[in-house]
Amino acid sequence: MKKVYAICTLLLLALSAFAGGSQEVQTVEPEGGKPVLNYVYSNVAFNPEEEPIKDVLEEVTGYEVKYNMLPAENPAMKLNLELASGSKYDIVRISTDWFANLVAQNALLPLNDLIDQYGPNIKAHINPEFFASTTVNGNIYGIPNGTANPYGVYWGIAFRQDILDEYGITLPNDLDSFTECLRQIKEKTGLIPLTTTEPLVDHIMSAFSLSTYAREENGRIVLRPQQEGMYEYLEYMNSLYEEGLIDTDLPINKKENVQEKFVSGQAAACLITYGSETPMEVMLPALRANFLDAELSYILPLKNSDGERQVSQLAGVTDMVVIPVSSEHAVDVIKYLDSTLIPENSKLLAIGEEGVHYTVDESGAKIPILPKFFEDRGNSWWLVPLNDSYEFSNYWAELRIRKNEDVFSTFKELSKSAEFGRIDPTAYMPLTEVRTEYEAKLKNMERDYYIQIICGAVPLSDYDAFVQRWLDAGGQELTDEINDWYSSNN
Repeated sequence: MKKVYAICTLLLLALSAFAGGSQEVQTVEPEGGKPVLNYVYSNVAFNPEEEPIKDVLEEVTGYEVKYNMLPAENPAMKLNLELASGSKYDIVRISTDWFANLVAQNALLPLNDLIDQYGPNIKAHINPEFFASTTVNGNIYGIPNGTANPYGVYWGIAFRQDILDEYGITLPNDLDSFTECLRQIKEKTGLIPLTTTEPLVDHIMSAFSLSTYAREENGRIVLRPQQEGMYEYLEYMNSLYEEGLIDTDLPINKKENVQEKFVSGQAAACLITYGSETPMEVMLPALRANFLDAELSYILPLKNSDGERQVSQLAGVTDMVVIPVSSEHAVDVIKYLDSTLIPENSKLLAIGEEGVHYTVDESGAKIPILPKFFEDRGNSWWLVPLNDSYEFSNYWAELRIRKNEDVFSTFKELSKSAEFGRIDPTAYMPLTEVRTEYEAKLKNMERDYYIQIICGAVPLSDYDAFVQRWLDAGGQELTDEINDWYSSNN
């Protein structure tokens, strides 16, 4: 306990050095050429100094960079201590949930003038909408990496098409046909119709006109627990659970359980993603090994009563680059960052050289040369500080996601739902202290409660009381702050 107290006391004393408002940009000119820049980011299993992309970065930018990793445990506290003690980091890459705290401590340089003077490519190739997430009181404190990915639908529902064909069951299109499909699977096969770990299933929520966590209703932002359709969605999911049409192990399912049930043939449909939650490079070969004729079909978001579909689309800022007030090389940092976004440089950094790292087929599609592409570019995401907001998603879709054909085919199938995508209106809102304090906690509270409702552990009649508990636990404060921001920026 004394050790913890001592650390906290040291942190508070050190952070007091940041007090005193906005900081002046330090532009110490190095002697004898460009300075070596110190970069710090998250803990990873590989050694950044040994990555091939390191030399490419130095060649195209003209800057040598020394790479540092934060510890795996308590990285935010470690970074705060180091910055407060005057650590000589020049380029600090952080997740969005660290931003508000560092700004409040006056730990970061405002970048407006530096970007205006030395960052033409930053201004041209970072989506200006993203800067809303890194701007406080008109001051830009970070350069954001984000996605407005046109392919950005991460989850979907895959059915065993071979099972549907064998029993004459039609792939569903709306809520009625979805329910009927699950019933027929249960009655005709005895399998679990749908297995999942999640109470909120995007493609089903579409039938209730639900998608994003925040949405506009009559000019005001309403968060999910208070959105029209949530009660009806939970009521429907409860009916599926009571009828045995979704996995009755929902409350205790882990992703490994769901994968095993689907691959072993215990379940006819599964919530699927191209990400690590359902590793298709493992699952699909295992499924084919067990069932030679296995084929998957993916449904579109279910139509609502007006015949419309919608689904939450990936968008928002994922991380950002900031410059601490202790950096003596702020101008060089901006010049370095800007040079990575020169179009020919950002393309080379992202996908390499044609004929070495990829080929172009007759249709114009880029195909990675394996294993060379991932040997040289597989870990570039960590070392390359910024991505072109407009082009990187195309590079990613064409090449970086194509590390495995089963993963790529899943990605392509899920991308068919993207035309119905809805972007959360708070996607580019700064992660303020209020959001940092309440948002994750409230979402966990919601998830636990939704599972209880769906599984019948709590009656639906309790829903209004839950919403009030949610408001009292920070939901009202969060809603108010989001609406204040939204009304000021729209």
